[in-house]
Amino acid sequence: EIEFNPRIRSRTRPGAAKVRVAGGVPLVSRRARWDEATKMWQLDFMGRASAASCKNMQLIAAAGDDEPHGVVFLLGKVDGDTFNCDYAAAVFSPVLAFAMGLVIFMDSADAWPRFS
Repeated sequence: EIEFNPRIRSRTRPGAAKVRVAGGVPLVSRRARWDEATKMWQLDFMGRASAASCKNMQLIAAAGDDEPHGVVFLLGKVDGDTFNCDYAAAVFSPVLAFAMGLVIFMDSADAWPRFS
């Protein structure tokens, strides 16, 4: 079971998400940091994402470390339609990580073809 709420918004930072994996610890999206030089919110993807996308996401334990080594799930766009999906095996199985990626894509406004 995955409970996913990507609609959490804040006036002081970009959208956030909360995830609870059945029987596991609650997870939250890692906080982006404001970069004064670029005047943008930025999040270090440790080289695993090289293109901007609303689907880029990192999850950490709700009570855990907000630093890159605390990331338990990462979905990052490389280019075009190519994404990296990394996960901590102690928290996610391969099937659960794939399901989480599908949930993120399904929530995207442009994930499904439009029919007239």
